[in-house]
Amino acid sequence: MENAQKLLKLSKWTYVMLYFPLLGYTLNPDLYFLWLILLFIGGLLLLFKNKLIQGNMKTKITLIEAFTTLGLIFLVFSNLMPIIKQLILLIVVTIIIYSHTKLVLAGKLT
Repeated sequence: MENAQKLLKLSKWTYVMLYFPLLGYTLNPDLYFLWLILLFIGGLLLLFKNKLIQGNMKTKITLIEAFTTLGLIFLVFSNLMPIIKQLILLIVVTIIIYSHTKLVLAGKLT
């Protein structure tokens, strides 16, 4: 259970540092250097978080997070209206965080 709590805490920080910069960029692209640094830190946290995942879900979770992050990066740089980008980003991130938290609390990742 201690490993699950550690994974849950690290997951929260990872998702904040990984997805908040994408939302921040859609709100204020002038701070691109700050968003890039935070995104890099989030990527490093993602590597550490995925090392804590045990079992056969590790590869699946890693691929889902990688493709989701890449898709959201392409979304941020698309020609959609900013409010549409922000809504899609918030919906996808909410689903990711909810699903991951549910898996951790169910004990399927530790």
